Amino acid sequence: VIKLMQSFVSKGFVKETFSWQWYYWYLTNEGIEYLRGYLHLPEEVIPRTLKPRTGPRPSYIPGGRQGGQERGGRRPGAFKAGGDRFGGDRWK
Repeated sequence: VIKLMQSFVSKGFVKETFSWQWYYWYLTNEGIEYLRGYLHLPEEVIPRTLKPRTGPRPSYIPGGRQGGQERGGRRPGAFKAGGDRFGGDRWK
């Protein structure tokens, strides 16, 4: 796969990013046209990432956090400046 993608990079079909020992490849418009011709796909077939979204976005993301349960149930910004973050007043 890496050799194929290196070839596509040299031809300008994909853009490559390397970070933390992982490769990320992004298909360019020229790459889309090449694959469409190579795979004999009709013009109507486009990548899903280029299609506009239809319908409402889901309010629930599986495995994600829900409804203000950020970091152990605390809301962001719940810490009051000048007070003890554990509930007491340490300096009086």
